Amino acid sequence: MPTVWPFCLFFPTCHPYRHALARVPRQFRDVVLVNFGGLLYKTGHVDDAMLMLRDALAVDDRQPETNFMVGGMYNVKGNLTGAIFHFRQALRMDPGFDEAIRLLTPPSCVVRKIVRERLEREAAR
Repeated sequence: MPTVWPFCLFFPTCHPYRHALARVPRQFRDVVLVNFGGLLYKTGHVDDAMLMLRDALAVDDRQPETNFMVGGMYNVKGNLTGAIFHFRQALRMDPGFDEAIRLLTPPSCVVRKIVRERLEREAAR
């Protein structure tokens, strides 16, 4: 069951995507959802894009591009562990996914630094 998309009431670009979702076979719905998520992201609707991408993952979570885009959304939102998880998922499915490798490195470094600092603070107590 797809998420309710209240923004569609005010975002006229929704209608072609809703039309496509009503007609595309279930196993290909993720393609429409990922494309719509990308459009929403590019127009500044990050939270709405995340809804689309989560729905796409519910249809097929084995697509490296979908996991890559979800990782990018988590990265934009500041959820580094979510970003790292999905970038790694994309790399597991496609080890040659250069963009995932490039974007995986900075969040991993930041998370390692945060964990190291937290452990140092706890050890100093």
